[in-house]
Amino acid sequence: MSWDFPVSAGYKYLIRMHFCDIASKSLGRLYFNVFINGNVAYQDFDISYAADDVLASPYYIDFVVDPTTADYNNNKNSPSGSSITVSVGPSNKTSVDEHGVDAILNGVEIMKMNNSMGSLDGYVSADMILNTCPNRRNVSIFIAMLAFMCIFMSFYIVARRKKARDNYGWTKLSMDGLEDNNPKSGNQLIARKA
Repeated sequence: MSWDFPVSAGYKYLIRMHFCDIASKSLGRLYFNVFINGNVAYQDFDISYAADDVLASPYYIDFVVDPTTADYNNNKNSPSGSSITVSVGPSNKTSVDEHGVDAILNGVEIMKMNNSMGSLDGYVSADMILNTCPNRRNVSIFIAMLAFMCIFMSFYIVARRKKARDNYGWTKLSMDGLEDNNPKSGNQLIARKA
């Protein structure tokens, strides 16, 4: 069984292969070979031995590989012309049972690793991008000063409002006022004594 995965050129990839022998009825019956890009990664691999003699126990293997570069005309699925081929096949030690299982691969993860520039996409490193940005120290000082000014203005406004409220508060009116006898003013107060 083989799988071909189109990938971007110029990067290394971490290949994680997942195995779990759920087909064998006893230990030591399933041996197979593992190939990556046509090269033997494991020969006569026995999952039960790798998983400490336990059937149906999950196990994974990691490989770091460079993708193969193929001719663009032959590999139309990959615009960059690179691919990773993962294969599993029977070993000479395999004793095929009545179910015909001679190799197992339960899952494959392919993870791109950063290139020599420290980038996951392109030939520009993150450091180069950060160096072209405005000086972050100056920006952070400006933001801190702006925040300080906002806080200072808030305290100033609250203090002014409190002072204005204290100066113009209500006062108690005296009931012993003089009588205004001027009929034009409309204010006639008469003090009454009880």
